Amino acid sequence: MGISSHIRSAHDGVSTELHSVQVSGEHTVPKSLKTDQRFDRHFTRQPRLPNVILVGVNKCGTRALITYLDLHPDVVTAKPEVNYFGLYYGRGEEWYRNQMPPSMPGQLTMEKSPKYYETAEAPQRIHTMNESMKILLVVRDPVDRSVSNWLHACRNARKAGNDETFCRTYEGSGVLKNERDIDPNCEYIQRSSYAKFIENWTRLFPLRSQLHVVDGQKLVSDPVSELRKVETFLGLRHYFTQKNFVFNNKIGFYCLPRRCIGKDKGVKHPTLDPLVEAKLRKYFKPLNQRFYRIVGHDFGWR
Repeated sequence: MGISSHIRSAHDGVSTELHSVQVSGEHTVPKSLKTDQRFDRHFTRQPRLPNVILVGVNKCGTRALITYLDLHPDVVTAKPEVNYFGLYYGRGEEWYRNQMPPSMPGQLTMEKSPKYYETAEAPQRIHTMNESMKILLVVRDPVDRSVSNWLHACRNARKAGNDETFCRTYEGSGVLKNERDIDPNCEYIQRSSYAKFIENWTRLFPLRSQLHVVDGQKLVSDPVSELRKVETFLGLRHYFTQKNFVFNNKIGFYCLPRRCIGKDKGVKHPTLDPLVEAKLRKYFKPLNQRFYRIVGHDFGWR
């Protein structure tokens, strides 16, 4: 016998229940708020300001996370990177609202703009708009993230027909300011220095209650368990199971049953010069330890 679940919403004094359905005696996922027509009789689908923002970090799994969450019946997501709290803040709240997809009351509206994490003004701007905002942050090994960022820049340079000099070796891309030292001002290094930005966010959005850190590595190796943590943080019913994912042996990570997340995912990283890798790991070690202390979790990066 299946377990009945329901979601209640009220509008103009009308209460509506959304019950799960049963097929062949087995409990299935409750009817989606995205498709249930009974809701449409009493409520209007309209763009609403987000109550969840994925603030970064780029090349850590942000696209995968928002794509997975868009499958959840009780979540709607804005497709492009809106970047309102960075580049387009001057356009105003109504412009921002209109960048959001139509949603129903009771659904979470979510957007992803990875540059928010490193934008100094973004936390205060978000807090001013909604002090109860839920914030998601995805991180991964900073050395892997840096190389992935560089590879992405190389692909874009090739598409644009630009000079590929900086693409020939990762070491020659600006990560070294001399033969011995890492350049902390290199953009790939800056974005991987998570500890330099995290307190700007936790000052306004407390960890665990309003800010949740997602392990990008585990999102690749075990997406269901990592998504379960996100669901709990967002107050969502548990929707994801292993049936939502298929392991792709060719690229080495999980995909959705009918497609993978982007053609540029799973690209093999170049082999770093061992001395350069050692310099990178030495540089990031104190930053990683500081980040672990602040968020209360050791991610085990080498």
